Amino acid sequence: MEDNISENSPDLSIDLISDSEDEISTNNEQTHSGSFKCKKRSEVWNHFNEIKINGASFSKCKYCPTKYSISSKGNKSTGNMKNHLLKFHKKQYNPEVNEAQSKVTDFYKAPQTINAIFSRDNYRHAALKWIVTSNQPHTEIEQAAFINVLKSVNPALPVSSLEISADTIKMDIMNTYGEIQTKIKSIFMAKDGKISFSHDIWTSKNQLAFLGVTAHWISEDWEPKFMLVGFPNICGTHSGENIAALFSKVIGEAGIQVQNVFWVTTDNASSNDTFFKEFGELCAENQICFSEDSNRVRCAAHILNLCVQDLLTQLKVLPTLEVEDEIETGQILEIDDDDEIINNENSDETKVIIKLRKLVRAIRASPQKIEKLAEKCRDNNIKDNKLIIDVKTRWNSTYLMITRAQQLKIPIIVFCTTEPKFQNYLLTDEDWRALDCLQQVLQHFDRATQHLSMSRNVTISSVVPMFDWLNDKLKSYVEGSCNPALKSACSKALDKLQKYFPCPDADILLFVAVVINPAFKLQYFKEHSWDNRAIKKIRSKVIAMYLGHYNGDIDSNADEDVEDTDDFMAHLSKRSKREKTQSEVEIYLGEPTVSTKVNTLEWWKVNENKFPNLSKMARDVFSVQPTSVPIEREFSGGVDLVVPSRCRLSPTTISASMCLKSWWKTGLF
Repeated sequence: MEDNISENSPDLSIDLISDSEDEISTNNEQTHSGSFKCKKRSEVWNHFNEIKINGASFSKCKYCPTKYSISSKGNKSTGNMKNHLLKFHKKQYNPEVNEAQSKVTDFYKAPQTINAIFSRDNYRHAALKWIVTSNQPHTEIEQAAFINVLKSVNPALPVSSLEISADTIKMDIMNTYGEIQTKIKSIFMAKDGKISFSHDIWTSKNQLAFLGVTAHWISEDWEPKFMLVGFPNICGTHSGENIAALFSKVIGEAGIQVQNVFWVTTDNASSNDTFFKEFGELCAENQICFSEDSNRVRCAAHILNLCVQDLLTQLKVLPTLEVEDEIETGQILEIDDDDEIINNENSDETKVIIKLRKLVRAIRASPQKIEKLAEKCRDNNIKDNKLIIDVKTRWNSTYLMITRAQQLKIPIIVFCTTEPKFQNYLLTDEDWRALDCLQQVLQHFDRATQHLSMSRNVTISSVVPMFDWLNDKLKSYVEGSCNPALKSACSKALDKLQKYFPCPDADILLFVAVVINPAFKLQYFKEHSWDNRAIKKIRSKVIAMYLGHYNGDIDSNADEDVEDTDDFMAHLSKRSKREKTQSEVEIYLGEPTVSTKVNTLEWWKVNENKFPNLSKMARDVFSVQPTSVPIEREFSGGVDLVVPSRCRLSPTTISASMCLKSWWKTGLF
């Protein structure tokens, strides 16, 4: 019985038949009688299946019951099938789209070659970038396994085009370093305004010392920018004289004029005192004023760490350098009971820190113990983070050790209870309470450090408020009801904090930064009960800095019509100019403050035209870094660059590699 399909096919050699027959089989490529096998080439077959009915071959539409018989000679004419699709299934059948898809499919099925577009120069540059940014040994590029990886991507590439020697990589490092340094020089030579800096000394694992120098500025679009401008090897002593000479060389090679050096952020090392003296003398030779009092910012994070060290020293729980050495070498050794004596005369905080430190070191010394503690974490649905050991030179590491222990409190208790050798380390409820008290104190220092270390936000204006806040917190502990040992420790930290507390006479920039922050202005000092005389001094210092350095462009054409011979008119003009420069500051200070949620740089970007000269002062001041964290972050990349297996790297190669890695991160090169 035939299907009721209204289609009159013009091709009489293909018959419409019924689909009610028995013994139907489907196959897209059937072998017919004899050895002949027909291969379907037309894309029409994407819409039909070839089936067998009682040994005869047919093509069946995928969208309806229509079937067409196929010649026993293997002649698979597709005319009627195509007409059927166009008439009844035009939506599914689109010849143009199908043809394009077919070409794409054929392209990917065909053997591919990229010889025509392969660029050895591009490959060489990409290989160099990979070696430098991922701290790979230069010889890695020569390894057969690496070549095989590339060959697996495109077997058509000849091995000769992929071969690069380690010596070539080293040469490319130095050449690329020189090329980018030339570009950097052109950037800074074309830049207007001041540039601030931070510098510090880093010693590699092969005992080579380097001076890292970062430059900081605010772009024309009011975006904070920074760049590692130099990483020279320090030969000889780490004296202030050496540092000053290297610093001068670095900024010169970067195309930075001495008169554009604004403020320099350093730690409190005595060599930096000498640095400012020596560099100031170099500047004086060019009639440029530069001094420690006028151009130095002490790293606020370093000061906070000194406060914490005094606090821990008073509690007799300051970490030792030996622990740091163990961490650096990756060999955490089991400790003897005599390493730190838990004396009954010690305070609760002292005893619990010593006990916790012993526990952490003992667990970290054994992979088996680490896994057992992780198992206890999983049993209690707690993330199996590793315990942290505190280190003397790592900021807030004791706070982090306590905080991690508190997070793992239940797993630690279960672990110490079930492990016989660790039952002496079991912390009591009283121990945990003592940890809570100490953690609350140390948390303030960590909070302050984290805030001041943010690199994408303006934080120089937060230094004075942060010192204020910590001063109040420590006073509350000293005058509060905490136990005598912790009270005494907080008193020591308070003494250190007040030793470095910003003063309007010596640290004027920190106060200027507060005033030109539209969320603070002078209102901050009034709201926090600063002495009226101090507020007046701050105000006068801000105006003096403004008038002394940022009033040159005010009404620069105002005197053009005044003849040099008219001394009286020139006198009046100068007075008028002075009043106009003051009025811009007065207008700014007279306006109300904005919310602290307002982005400081965005505010100045919007108000730049309103305060054209004061905005220049703001742009310079906000470039100053309150901490040396930016250069510390650069140092962290050197840990993986100079490893024991690569200690033969020369100082020149290390310096160039560190700079390239940092420069490529900026996305400018």
